[in-house]
Amino acid sequence: MFLLNLIASISFFLLIPLFLQVMAAGTGEQVLKYSALSGLFFYIYNEASFLALARLSPVTHSVANTLKRVLIIVATCVVFKTPISTLGMVGSGVAVLVS
Repeated sequence: MFLLNLIASISFFLLIPLFLQVMAAGTGEQVLKYSALSGLFFYIYNEASFLALARLSPVTHSVANTLKRVLIIVATCVVFKTPISTLGMVGSGVAVLVS
């Protein structure tokens, strides 16, 4: 867990200049809110991934991650009512098989 915390802290400090520049542009309130939520959820995702990797073999973790990608693709198509063309299905299949 130390490595994840170290990387998150370093990236936080590296992004401070960009954050200050965005805030100076006048669009700061929503950018701040959505950036904070995005960062929080991504940190929780990474924390859960590290915890799962500690309990699973790397191969099992990789298979679960690939299944997660499939579920995300299907869920976004259902939620946003996006039709998938044949070419889109082939592309999604290739992306899942390659990863």
